[in-house]
Amino acid sequence: MLHLVKENLSLLLLLAMFFNFIDLVRIRYQRRMGLCLSVLFLMSSGFFSFSGSQEVIDRVAAVVNDYVITLSDVKIVTSFYLFDEEENESPEKDFLEILNLLINHKLVIGLTQESIPVEPEAVEAAYQFLLNKLGYEDVKTRLDLFGLKKEDLEAYLLEKILFQRIIENRFGLAVRVSLNEIEKFYGEKFVPSQKTKNMEPLPMIEVLEEIESAIKKDKISTLVGEWLNNLRREADIQILIKEKTS
Repeated sequence: MLHLVKENLSLLLLLAMFFNFIDLVRIRYQRRMGLCLSVLFLMSSGFFSFSGSQEVIDRVAAVVNDYVITLSDVKIVTSFYLFDEEENESPEKDFLEILNLLINHKLVIGLTQESIPVEPEAVEAAYQFLLNKLGYEDVKTRLDLFGLKKEDLEAYLLEKILFQRIIENRFGLAVRVSLNEIEKFYGEKFVPSQKTKNMEPLPMIEVLEEIESAIKKDKISTLVGEWLNNLRREADIQILIKEKTS
């Protein structure tokens, strides 16, 4: 009797595992099919504006695993200089460069699945930075151009902040800068750059933090580049638009 019970339990467990597997396959298939149908719809019909005739106003620029990046996403990021922190009036980056930066964001946020909180204050501060950088009227004009509200733009800002925090958490504390590296940077890069500008180089002790920060930034950039290359090799990336379109 005990032997029969064990056999029945084993059979039930096998059946449960089998049906669980079937459910997982079904869910993934439905998810993929839904994505494919959405992409096909966007590619074939786009989003239409009816002003006498049908006119496509958006297209799929890339698909990253289960995420879609539209042409509008690239244009919005470009218009608001979201990848140009330093310049007030940044020269427009190459279309494919912007698209690849967006792909990197989707990869890191989607694949790492890291739960990092982003405070509303941080997003608001990023929005205020844009207002100061471009001016209130300019920001309003650009929002109106894309039919966006402040909250829509904040979604892009939130994703950017989250990406930056993931990078900082993974690489920021792991990177160290030695005194020898600082001395070498000072002698080989900092001093010559100052002399090129006809400026007297400051003593190394006065620019220690600045040099350390520059070296650390370069090291992190190298590590992030290698990491992203690995992520991209393992990801399903389809770039559908490779140059700027009107």
